[in-house]
Amino acid sequence: MTNDDQELRGLARDLTPPAELEDRIVAELRRRGALASARRPAWLLWARRAAAAVVFLAIGFLAGRWGGIIPTPTGERYLLLLVGDVSLGDPEKERRFYDEYAAWAGKLRSDRHLISAARLDDPRPSLAATAGTIALTSESTGPGVSGFFLIAARDEDEALALARESPHLKYGGSIEVRHLVGRP
Repeated sequence: MTNDDQELRGLARDLTPPAELEDRIVAELRRRGALASARRPAWLLWARRAAAAVVFLAIGFLAGRWGGIIPTPTGERYLLLLVGDVSLGDPEKERRFYDEYAAWAGKLRSDRHLISAARLDDPRPSLAATAGTIALTSESTGPGVSGFFLIAARDEDEALALARESPHLKYGGSIEVRHLVGRP
């Protein structure tokens, strides 16, 4: 052990700095701007929080108003059921096929007709009720529904006109147009 180590060990461990030293250090840190003053009025804190809330609400409102959000479609609702799976097997053709559907959906959306759309997974088990019992079946009765578009249109004629523009027909599928009765 060195002489310095012995001197350090001999120091009392319970020494606390004088209170005025702490006050002088805190005052100097505040003077230099390294420590914020804790004596701000409470109303100022609340006023700043309220102002921040108003700013965030205004930004959210303006972003929604001018952010390119398309208004909700209006009119009668029609379900376009895409019957038959027209997937092509070739990745390049599938990408072109998908791009055509996406472009058609984009046009429906921008014209305020599209409410929702999805491609459906492969057929899954179904439930069927016969003679008072409910049975699980996986039998298919022909070409199944492979996707849907839920649209808004003035009337059935407009819904049919919109369905005629679908690429699904171009690839050999068929579309069943169904009017939705009532409101959700």
